[in-house]
Amino acid sequence: MSILSVVQNVCLVVGLEKPTQVTSSTDREMQEMTRLANEIAIRLMNVYDWQVLQTLNTFTGDAVTETFSMPSDYDRMPQDQAMWSSRWTWAFNHVTSANTWLEYQVVPYTFVNGNWMLSGDQFHFLPIMATGETIKFYYVSENIVQEAGGLKKEKFTFDDDFLRIDEKLLELGMIWQ
Repeated sequence: MSILSVVQNVCLVVGLEKPTQVTSSTDREMQEMTRLANEIAIRLMNVYDWQVLQTLNTFTGDAVTETFSMPSDYDRMPQDQAMWSSRWTWAFNHVTSANTWLEYQVVPYTFVNGNWMLSGDQFHFLPIMATGETIKFYYVSENIVQEAGGLKKEKFTFDDDFLRIDEKLLELGMIWQ
């Protein structure tokens, strides 16, 4: 169901005229509906780790690089997600304290498992991955909207865009709001 169809259904419930266009409309009410649809979509994305939004990522080591940029559509890690390396048979340890990470860099440790941390917009790994070693993990993509042509993106910009999760949730969220 497109954003146009969703907004048409919402308008019937909230007492507005059924629109023929939404995202490109200059009508204030349709501009508000577009903004509301985008806001509700973000709320829906953040309330649950939707499987359709989970995306597999792989980093490959070169024996030099410690930091890797986040994927361009990265929103967050799923709550139960772990990072897995081709080097070890157990998951990486997630370090959440910058002080602990600094300790790992300064104190001469011999690591028995991998460690990772998010800092800024990068993933950091210790020990540094060997050449050809891979780390795989799922993350939640911020691209909750999809164009009719297949392009995934953050928000509605065309009337035929659709939500990647059940549009009924979007419709009910807009009515509720």
